[in-house]
Amino acid sequence: MMKDIKNVNCWMVYLMPFDNSDRKDYEKVNKFQQDCISEKIFGMGWSMNLFDYGTPISGEKAEEYLKKYDAEAAGTGKVSSSAVKSYVKIKKGDYIIMRLKNSHYYVGKVSSDGAVYMYRENDIVYSRFSWGGRVDKWIEYSNDCEVPSDIEGRFSQRQHATIQRIAADRMKMLVISMYENGEKEEDRIYNIPKIVVNKENFVRSLSYKELEDAVAFFIHERHAGEGYRLLPSSCKNSRQKYEFTYVAGNRKPITCQVKNQSEVETEQYTEENTYEYIYIFSGLWNDDRVEELRKVYEEYKHIYIISPSELFQTLKDSNIINSRYYELEI
Repeated sequence: MMKDIKNVNCWMVYLMPFDNSDRKDYEKVNKFQQDCISEKIFGMGWSMNLFDYGTPISGEKAEEYLKKYDAEAAGTGKVSSSAVKSYVKIKKGDYIIMRLKNSHYYVGKVSSDGAVYMYRENDIVYSRFSWGGRVDKWIEYSNDCEVPSDIEGRFSQRQHATIQRIAADRMKMLVISMYENGEKEEDRIYNIPKIVVNKENFVRSLSYKELEDAVAFFIHERHAGEGYRLLPSSCKNSRQKYEFTYVAGNRKPITCQVKNQSEVETEQYTEENTYEYIYIFSGLWNDDRVEELRKVYEEYKHIYIISPSELFQTLKDSNIINSRYYELEI
């Protein structure tokens, strides 16, 4: 029987206590972050010598810190009160997940009794911290292919808070599973089962890149026999209306538009007659909605709207899903 995870919190930590001007300095940031991995620590910035090293955080200490920092910083920067209040809530046994400058993922279980004041004057690592904590160890994942698609998608968002609690049970299960996959089987506490992926939920189980890959497989299956091949240089994020292009000899190219959780404005493609086919997929549309749209645009023979059933079948055939965390419904 799986142990209840409702009292366990998982936290996404953005380990970047640097000024904006230094955040693009790969060597500087990577050296600091790897030192943190070696020290088995995490923390937030806005550092200042306000408390003794190791002072436990509390609601009262957090308020005192916010007032002192704002007073002593003298307008040079305002600390994130939401980040401080999140650190107040961290407790022993919670899980921390980070993606660092080297694009590796790290998951650890908090071993300290909550957060403490980490600042140490003249220390190359600890002088950058205010509040932080320790983990028993860091479990490292070297690339996106090794982590659950849900997690990769969450970290792919452009805006990152200093710290953010993961509220959804599905995401919490995946974070804990990442940690326990680095443990010996007999040392695992929760033994998280694989998430069953079916026609209704597969879009949420894929990152936007994996969803585009699934559509690429779908197009390949339909047109490889006609000589169409993917043009790698067309896979640019800057192309607003299209994802990538397939080409074949003297024939018109094939392209597509893929949206994970937003509508595709199909009307925009009705006059795009320079393409043999434009494939369209939206994760918001079910099979019934796709049938409705196909009738609306049936006179535009170059537009093909992919149904969830079709793409799910391609997903099963292509083995895109990471079987370490997900199990395809048979």
